[in-house]
Amino acid sequence: MCDIVIQSLKETIQSLDENQKLEWESFVYRSKKKIKIHFKKIEGIFVPHKWEIYYVQLWKNISTELNKKRPCIVWSEKKYNAWWNLLILPLKTYRNKFQEWYNVVIDSTKNNWLTRKSIITITDIKSVSKNRFWGKIWNIEEKYMQIIDQKLQVILWLKKPLSY
Repeated sequence: MCDIVIQSLKETIQSLDENQKLEWESFVYRSKKKIKIHFKKIEGIFVPHKWEIYYVQLWKNISTELNKKRPCIVWSEKKYNAWWNLLILPLKTYRNKFQEWYNVVIDSTKNNWLTRKSIITITDIKSVSKNRFWGKIWNIEEKYMQIIDQKLQVILWLKKPLSY
């Protein structure tokens, strides 16, 4: 199915003039990625657990939203993870400029298999399809779980803000 759609797009491009070809080639490139994600087959029942770290394809977002394949922490409770969409917290490379109260810095260790010091911006929480998941990395350490939960409860207005 995926190959048929891509072949149809290629045939459309060949009938265009040179100015339109560049725009369409860019469109086809982006479409290929989306089609592969959409038609990706999940073997068996895929139920990730809360606090596991996975690579997730966060491609084709708008403005300052995070893009590309990134490690992400699953935040959804296990009983909801059989659904098609999960709540995740994307990780990004730590830089000293990220010093806001809603950030959590995670050190790379043998226990979490991260390759470098990372940071979670709690406000980046998002719901994504299971088709965007690529592979499990590891579990997050317990010392970070409580910090992340506390900050998420404040961001989501589940309890009163802590004094920082």
